Amino acid sequence: MVSRKTVGAIAVIIVAAALVLAAMAWGDSTRAGADGGRDMRQQIDDIAFSGNGSSVSEKFALEAGVMILHMTYSGSNYLIVNLYNESGYLRGMLANEKGPFEGSTLIGVQNGSAVGAVPGKYFMEVEATGAWNITVEQPRVNGGAALPDTISGRGADASGPLRLGNGSVTFNITHVGSSSFAVKLWADDGTYVELLASELGNFAGERVLRVGDGSGSVSSGIYWLSVDADGEWVIAVTKQ
Repeated sequence: MVSRKTVGAIAVIIVAAALVLAAMAWGDSTRAGADGGRDMRQQIDDIAFSGNGSSVSEKFALEAGVMILHMTYSGSNYLIVNLYNESGYLRGMLANEKGPFEGSTLIGVQNGSAVGAVPGKYFMEVEATGAWNITVEQPRVNGGAALPDTISGRGADASGPLRLGNGSVTFNITHVGSSSFAVKLWADDGTYVELLASELGNFAGERVLRVGDGSGSVSSGIYWLSVDADGEWVIAVTKQ
């Protein structure tokens, strides 16, 4: 027969174990929030490729969401990166940059999309005259930067995530450069949303989007920006 003291001791141990597990879970959730809003969806490992000169990559899988391509290149001629699906059809040009070059680009991956890619297997064809490194990132997040937020950079880059809530959102955009400049807005699920700017050389302008009121195509949620530029740029995002 088990004594009351023994039962009491077991109960204390069970309660203490539960408290420890709860504290561990709370600590994990706190770290997730501090890490930029990573959620419980399965994270996708980055895929790295490197070479010297022209080459064709191994096949890799793209899942629905956004894909960010990080690139470095030490050659003096152009770096050209084309994306092909596994059947050999060209899906898009990811880079066409005069070296040396370091930057990023972003495209959406969504079923039925006419812009970007669709989920599936792909490979990249790289044209280069020097050493290069490419990393394919497929971020999984559940949060984004609160507005107002100001993003700045130089050359081609990918920025985000941003959380856009209901109401009017203004994008104040400037660029100081001599070549083509474009800013695209992508939803976190990989949907192409809007071309916010497209100009040759210097640019200064604003775009206003209505978010979440049913009058436009933009719903509240998490978004990313892809920037194609050769000079310095600043994007200030504010909510009216």
